Amino acid sequence: MPAAYLAILNATSPLFGALIARLWLGEALDARRVVGLVAGLVGVAALVGLGPVAVDAQSLVACAACLVAAASYGAAGNYTRQLAHPVPPTSMATGSQLAAAVMLLPLLPLEARHAAPGPSVVVALAILAVACTAIAYRLYFRLIDDMGATRALTVTFLIPLFAIGWGWLVLDETPTPRMAIGAALVLVATAAIVAGPKPAAGAATLR
Repeated sequence: MPAAYLAILNATSPLFGALIARLWLGEALDARRVVGLVAGLVGVAALVGLGPVAVDAQSLVACAACLVAAASYGAAGNYTRQLAHPVPPTSMATGSQLAAAVMLLPLLPLEARHAAPGPSVVVALAILAVACTAIAYRLYFRLIDDMGATRALTVTFLIPLFAIGWGWLVLDETPTPRMAIGAALVLVATAAIVAGPKPAAGAATLR
């Protein structure tokens, strides 16, 4: 699947999060939030663009895998929301990363290494691990605690927007009018979803 399609499918996470919150936790899904979710998806599509993809068994399987991953984000966000008050966000972030490391460690010997990493690679990896993962996950779990899963998952709308912004600042890439329209839709969608009363925690009890 092209990266543009993957970005759009990834941006369905808030849609799944809202649907699961409605069915599982009984959270309201009013017209404003529905319009915001749809506008965000359209905005992401406008930002990343679309390319021709042949509809065959391979592309359908890839699409299904991406949608399952997005639905998993939605389910995990709502599950985390139920644990937010007894478990602090820092503990959630730490436990999540330690569990991921333990699960991936047995696969490390299977990864082919072509050369020893240089200093620049080590620094980039450290920044990715600390700033973009450890600190980011701590903030993400705090957002789930403060705002609910659906609102926290709207970060997937913003990823293509930041990618275009960094491309403009660092790589001298030129934004297009379509990108500007997409960015505006994403910002409006995020504002529409985030606005409103904070959802009550503990709407459902885990068994």
